[in-house]
Amino acid sequence: MNKTALGFIAATLVVIVGGWLLLRERGPAASGAALTVYCAAGLRPPVEAAAKDYEKEFGARINLQYGGSNTLLAQIDSARTGDLYLAADHGYLSQAEEKGLIDETLAIGSQRPVIGVRQGNPKNVRALDDLKRPDVRVALCAESAAVGKASKAILEKAGLWKEVWGRKVAEFPTVPELANALKLDAADAAIVWDATVRQTRGLDMVALSNDLATSNAIEIAVLRFAKDPTQALRFARYLTARDRGLVQFAKQGYQVIQGDPWADRPRLIVFSGGVLRPAVEKTIQEFAAREGVQIDTQFNGCGILLGSMKAGMWPDGFLACDVSFLRPVQSKFENVVDLSSTRILIAVPKGNPKGIHALEDLARPGLKVGLANEEKSTLGALTRRILEQKGLYDRIRPNAVADAATADLLVNDLMVGALDATIVYYANVARHLDKIDIVEIEGVNAVAVQPAARLKDTKFPNLTQRLLDRIEDTQAVFEANGFNWIGRSE
Repeated sequence: MNKTALGFIAATLVVIVGGWLLLRERGPAASGAALTVYCAAGLRPPVEAAAKDYEKEFGARINLQYGGSNTLLAQIDSARTGDLYLAADHGYLSQAEEKGLIDETLAIGSQRPVIGVRQGNPKNVRALDDLKRPDVRVALCAESAAVGKASKAILEKAGLWKEVWGRKVAEFPTVPELANALKLDAADAAIVWDATVRQTRGLDMVALSNDLATSNAIEIAVLRFAKDPTQALRFARYLTARDRGLVQFAKQGYQVIQGDPWADRPRLIVFSGGVLRPAVEKTIQEFAAREGVQIDTQFNGCGILLGSMKAGMWPDGFLACDVSFLRPVQSKFENVVDLSSTRILIAVPKGNPKGIHALEDLARPGLKVGLANEEKSTLGALTRRILEQKGLYDRIRPNAVADAATADLLVNDLMVGALDATIVYYANVARHLDKIDIVEIEGVNAVAVQPAARLKDTKFPNLTQRLLDRIEDTQAVFEANGFNWIGRSE
């Protein structure tokens, strides 16, 4: 082969490899597949601007389909295609959830119903009652749009719905069309969103009292039939990032949430007590894969985890073996929820060959007893408390031949015959009852409660909370691993 041919092949390989590396760096969003977003028409300005920024930044394609929130919901329910649904009222997402159409929901902000009028308020409209005046031409939005639904609720609460509906001069399918009618002097007053007024030159607004009008949540949800949920979530995170999509919403007059900063691949750190590993590890891994984020987990005795925190390594989320090990650092955490509980008991080999029936029996000379480390683990600290309450600590401690940071090591030693008995959680032995018998501990509160909490200073509070919420949605997994469920019921 001559030098010219070799040079051509080398150049071709450089182009191919370079293109592959660029595609890999940009990620799947740059591969050419478009995301379809059903978007409430009134939200068009900020969403369109954010979508253009996203397309420019990542080479992705966003297909935006606009309409009234209810109209879009009907389209989604009928077509069963698309990736994201952005509604102007939480009620529509609740309906979508009941229909089994959506999975994750991310908050964006809120908007509030007001009376929209032309600039300068030439008809001097000051309250809802003025919409009854014969000289005021009223236009309304259809109930297929979120503002139409809100308008009806407001007018019904004020006892004005039938009268105002009956004398309306026009009805429009979306709020931008309604605002345009005001601007063009086709109507004198209409109930619209405050953000719509701020976006439309030539309009003013008349505020409504809190007892009549409340803010409506703006949220975006991943559709259950999204072809690529990870990329859908990626755009949803972009839209709800405080330094990306939320900038556009704030510019357009919306009240926005305190969003996470944008990161193409955010990194979270999660600390978890070892007893919870079978119940949460797979959920955390699945969450990371679906969201396209990195989650570094540390499963260990809570004493060791507390030591890491006191040394300055603070996790975004903390799942403790017992509430007693959250208390020393609770000032650093928020949104605490008790997930589950598990009994502390005596585990013995199948058939109970040593005839152990109570805590007192563990003090018999010659027994090989496994106890968890008191400093490194929650189980060890709770075990000591139980033994001291029963006046048995000094009698049983000399029989301890194992001093483990996590209970799974004690269970393994028991099953291979290195121990005659050990004190562990029921959750540690629930999967081994074919090889292990249990002896209940009577007369004391031998129960550990497992809380979850979010770090107050986490860089990604919304992403972290979504992870903790996902864990709280796994009641069946906890129960299958021997825990008693406390958290949100399925």
